[in-house]
Amino acid sequence: MDLLKLGLLGLPQAEVRLIAILFRLHSVEPSFIWTLPPAAPFDALLVDASVPEHEVAPLRSTGTQIIRLSAPGRENAGEMPRPIRSDRLISWLNGIEVGLLHGERDGHSISAGHAVTATSSHEPAVTSAPTVARPPAAEPAPLNLSDQALTFKLKRWPPSNLVEKDVNRIRLATVLSRKPISLKELGTVSRVGDYECRTFIQDLARLDLLFIDRRIEKSPEQALLAEFPLRTETPKPVAKKGGFALISSIRRRFGLI
Repeated sequence: MDLLKLGLLGLPQAEVRLIAILFRLHSVEPSFIWTLPPAAPFDALLVDASVPEHEVAPLRSTGTQIIRLSAPGRENAGEMPRPIRSDRLISWLNGIEVGLLHGERDGHSISAGHAVTATSSHEPAVTSAPTVARPPAAEPAPLNLSDQALTFKLKRWPPSNLVEKDVNRIRLATVLSRKPISLKELGTVSRVGDYECRTFIQDLARLDLLFIDRRIEKSPEQALLAEFPLRTETPKPVAKKGGFALISSIRRRFGLI
């Protein structure tokens, strides 16, 4: 997954340092994919209330998501209030992440930032064939999540009604979109509770949104051999003394020399 970029415009240095510290703290989470680049282009921009609009307008035209920080002591609609709080900032970034990478636009899914375009209204209409009644598809059986060898990976980003801007579910889906991972590892990496991880996995499985595989566990002997492989070097031949040297050694031992 590509990293997203947050720009800061007109903020005091103290707030710039604060946001940099918050980013460093959150960067230990694999699901956190935001950076603070020094220059545009940006995916999102945090602007001080004092910055004139003509400086912001060129960035608006690029599609950058922009929010202003309200003036101290004021809380205006559509602005982020001061002081800067981690929960407010991360919630705003999570909403942008969903919109940019995994959201929906005009009813069409956007996966990994690529929009699926709608059918042109100029195309000729296609008469639909008569529908044939089909029996309802059977709902898949619940997963046996007690099997620790199972791994899961997202096929595609889940629909918005399954995530609903829930921070924990966004974090779980982001981790699942990266690589196959077990249920136990998912809870450890995302720091989301076991019950919520299990519920989300079951919801995804019911919608056929998961690649499910089984991890082949190594036996203790295989793990030991992997850590300490057997040496396969050919032993060097031991140099043998010549016959004359051996006879001289025997004679010397018995005092015959």
